[in-house]
Amino acid sequence: AQAVEPGDVRVVDQAILPVSPIRPRKARSLVLAMLFGLIAGVALAGARDYMDETIHSRDEVVKITDLPVLAMIPRIKGVGRRKGGKGFLKGEKAVSDRLVTRHDVGNPVSEAYRAFRTNITFLDLDNPPRLLVLTSPGPSEGKSTSAANLAITLAQQSTKALLIDCDLRRGIVHRVFEVPKEPGLTDILMGSATLDGA
Repeated sequence: AQAVEPGDVRVVDQAILPVSPIRPRKARSLVLAMLFGLIAGVALAGARDYMDETIHSRDEVVKITDLPVLAMIPRIKGVGRRKGGKGFLKGEKAVSDRLVTRHDVGNPVSEAYRAFRTNITFLDLDNPPRLLVLTSPGPSEGKSTSAANLAITLAQQSTKALLIDCDLRRGIVHRVFEVPKEPGLTDILMGSATLDGA
């Protein structure tokens, strides 16, 4: 009884051998991969932008610090750059290139330093600043260059300017102005030199 075919089953069509595989569906997979890749890329870019805390404009500086921006100084051409983005000097010519306000008065960078000087001068006419400190969060960001050029523009305005390089590890102002390194600030602090002598 088990070997007998049931009478209610019959073959309607013979099975046809497929000409292409059922899986993988390359076109659909490609479209889905492109769609998900685009969504993931946009999401990653949005996340990076959201997590980016760097300052990109003058307005952001004013908004974050609630202080005015006195000047925007462009990068000085001729001072070399390392692959990692940190500034450095390429020989003695590059040292003198930093003094753009002395050597190239018509340069837009010189004009930016003069605008910086003017803005500092007019901060408070009744009580002009007598001490300026230039600093930044990291090395090789232009502190010495800006201080030297600002001192030159102040001197060009017939204002007395005393530039003191307080970088005790990697001071460079003596090289920029081609003056002896010693006696310096450390000698004054230790008492081995006088302020007038230094």
